[in-house]
Amino acid sequence: MTIPSETLSREEKVARSEEAKRLLEHPLLREAFANLRLNYFEAWCTVPSDKVNDRDAVFHAARVLADVEAHLRVVVSQGRLEKAHIDKMKAKAS
Repeated sequence: MTIPSETLSREEKVARSEEAKRLLEHPLLREAFANLRLNYFEAWCTVPSDKVNDRDAVFHAARVLADVEAHLRVVVSQGRLEKAHIDKMKAKAS
């Protein structure tokens, strides 16, 4: 299910950011990303040149992995911006 980020409150965006950061820093997920990246690269390098569909499938799998990681990093960045905005508003209110 996709949650449009514009429907989330600033606090929800900060909470999602913290969760995404925990995921990106989790040793098991880091290991999974690293192993999959290496496995996809090795598979891509060893697929015979006449097996275009197989090479494309491996390439697309690697791209999806990169997209997942990039999405989590974007969530972290957006949350940092929201946290900075919340902190700025609190400072103004004080």
